[in-house]
Amino acid sequence: MLVPARTALEEHNSVDPLHTSTADAEQGGAAECAADSETADMSACHATPKGSRRYARLATGSGAGAEDGADEGGRTTRREKRERPRRARGRTRPSPRVQRRAVERARVGEAPSPLQLCRHAAALCTVGLAPGLLLMSMPFSGEDAPQVVRRPHRSPAQAWYDAYVFWRSAPPPDPPLPPPSSPPPAPPQPSSPPLPPSPPPSPPPSPPPASPPHPPPPAPPPPTRLSPARCDALFRDRDGIFRQMWNREGWMQLHGGEPCWGRNDGGRSYFDNVLMGTSCDNNWYEGFMGWQEWDGDAPAVLGFDSSIDGYCRGLQGRRRRLARGNATTGNAADGDDATTMSNRRRRLNAAWLCHEVNRNILMLFGTNVHGTGAGYNSCRNLEWQICAALGRLPGQRSPRIVFSTAPSELDTAGARPLGKCGGYKPRGCGWQSYANDDIFFLEVCIYAKICRNRDKLFRLRRGEFFICDVDEEGFRDLQHLLADGPHPKR
Repeated sequence: MLVPARTALEEHNSVDPLHTSTADAEQGGAAECAADSETADMSACHATPKGSRRYARLATGSGAGAEDGADEGGRTTRREKRERPRRARGRTRPSPRVQRRAVERARVGEAPSPLQLCRHAAALCTVGLAPGLLLMSMPFSGEDAPQVVRRPHRSPAQAWYDAYVFWRSAPPPDPPLPPPSSPPPAPPQPSSPPLPPSPPPSPPPSPPPASPPHPPPPAPPPPTRLSPARCDALFRDRDGIFRQMWNREGWMQLHGGEPCWGRNDGGRSYFDNVLMGTSCDNNWYEGFMGWQEWDGDAPAVLGFDSSIDGYCRGLQGRRRRLARGNATTGNAADGDDATTMSNRRRRLNAAWLCHEVNRNILMLFGTNVHGTGAGYNSCRNLEWQICAALGRLPGQRSPRIVFSTAPSELDTAGARPLGKCGGYKPRGCGWQSYANDDIFFLEVCIYAKICRNRDKLFRLRRGEFFICDVDEEGFRDLQHLLADGPHPKR
């Protein structure tokens, strides 16, 4: 603990310099002399007159008289003149009570208050002694603190440094509070009752009784649209209509009757003549309009009667005006109804339209066609087809064939089915006859059997030309199937 030695002069110098003027110093000095008169020598008071300027400088702790109030000659400085009005207004002059309290604090050795330290700092800045601030900010405590030794004449920095040392000698701060203790542990929760044991696993369910085996699904229905495979299947069906359409009498099914190629050699001579084209130069309009004259290539046209009529009407830009005076109504049978006669007239009109645009169609009427002793039948139809494939029909200059209905559009179960008595039917409908629509199905399947390019046949568009690459092997297979005939009628 530092205990500085203090003299009467030091006690006088501990008064706040910012609020102590010359008159204040005189009053302070008088009070001090009065206090010390009982114990101290009065020579200390008279050594320095209370009214002298030197005494004022000692009281304020300032050694620069020229700057702080008066010069060496005792003249009043400019700063003294500036401070006089302020003192007169009472702004800077402290009361005697404040001065006495300052002197008493300095006498008993109390530490300066924070307000005094602030005033000391302001005084240091005023006189330009900034290094004093650095000294005041230096921490000192305990035995490291320096011993303060006052000299009669010390600078302001030394005075305020001594005051700072006193202030640092205050008791140390209280020790830091201990950290808060952790909360006590929570009491243990009561344990939950034990779970009941899990039940044993249930046995697996018994398998359901075996159901009787399902019958196999029915086979998908065979495709009904015409194709090479479909045509071959139709010819190989001995109970199908393709095996029944070869009766000597036209429009009648065979059913045990005489086939149109005869009974002599099983049809070998007939089929040989057909393949060689022996009958190609015959009149294929016999019984209708006789021999015809052509002024260009006349391809063969196949299709339903109504589609042939529409095809030839679409070619009327190339129509030739021909006289129709020599046309006949054909071999009308007794008892023909109005529908049959109407269909015949429509077929006759289609034949004229196609002839005018150089298109060949098959149109035969009469009871002795080509001297065979019979009228139209499927044998005459096969001869005409082979001649058209060979390009040897009258008026034909190339083996071109055209279909008014595309072969790929034919469906045995479609809108115009096979074996349902559609189209022209001079023998009526029933199990013993066939109609004109059935003939077109037969014609397409015959080409599917005898042409090597049969696949191309079913890629044709309506009205597109087709040239058949005749396959003799396919023709002989067809001959064998037809000569084998259908099952006899039960």
